[in-house]
Amino acid sequence: MNTVSLKILPDAIAVTLPAGATADQLRITDDPDQSIGDNLENLRVQLVGIDFAAIIIENPLSYPFSDTVVGFHGGRIDIGLALTNMFNVPVVAQRRSSALA
Repeated sequence: MNTVSLKILPDAIAVTLPAGATADQLRITDDPDQSIGDNLENLRVQLVGIDFAAIIIENPLSYPFSDTVVGFHGGRIDIGLALTNMFNVPVVAQRRSSALA
């Protein structure tokens, strides 16, 4: 199954694309003059034509009601809900595991 991974950075979204895409990674810069929705639309435009079946959020915040909440664009957003509606694919969180020594 092809997946797209997103890592939300303070000023951008780092995107890791599935094998076979024209590039391995993209960086979508947060434009503070646009709304969150318009910034996510920039992501959608960049992913047009790329075949993927799910999106993985690499660095979500910890919230009891949703595991796909992230800090982005100066606020918090349930990016999983937004991207599920935008792409009609499941969005899941990948939490860092704490390895015991």
